[in-house]
Amino acid sequence: MKKQSWCLLIATALLAGCASTYEVQRQPAPAVLLKRAGSAYVAVPPDCRFGERPNAGSGLTAAQTIAGVFGKRLQRAEIGREVESFEQARASAGAGTYDYLIFPQLFQWEDHATEWSGIRDKINIKIQVVDVPSGQVLAATTFTGKSKWATLGGDHPQDLIVEPLGDFADSLFGIERGKNKFRSPAAGR
Repeated sequence: MKKQSWCLLIATALLAGCASTYEVQRQPAPAVLLKRAGSAYVAVPPDCRFGERPNAGSGLTAAQTIAGVFGKRLQRAEIGREVESFEQARASAGAGTYDYLIFPQLFQWEDHATEWSGIRDKINIKIQVVDVPSGQVLAATTFTGKSKWATLGGDHPQDLIVEPLGDFADSLFGIERGKNKFRSPAAGR
């Protein structure tokens, strides 16, 4: 009996370490859903720092991941060429005749060799979706996450945002998906 208890304890500990954890904070869904035929300009945020060390390429990687998720739902989603402030990004989106500006801000982006260090990857990112012509923020969300502890390598911070970002993006188009089960307003008619 004692052996079974130890096996159960070890299995529970391993399973707990095999899952990434997320926390999603978001504003209420927009009153107007995004147009699938629309286009988005994804701004490149500045690289995040981990202590004294810059996490080179973190801003571009975040923008690429976001553009990949929104690119599956929009006719066109393109990334900016350089780091821009909110005002600069909105001007670039307007000059490119995009419908939406997706403006990410990185607060934490830690990529660790979890498989040998035991230190989990961590992210904290805020994303705003803006109507370019009016400048109105249509939706905003913040994702905080930690990677699983039991990993065989290959996990990165961008992997932590794909699932919650997909749920968020789907909610903006009224698509039901994932654990959050967003419903389209049209589905109730």
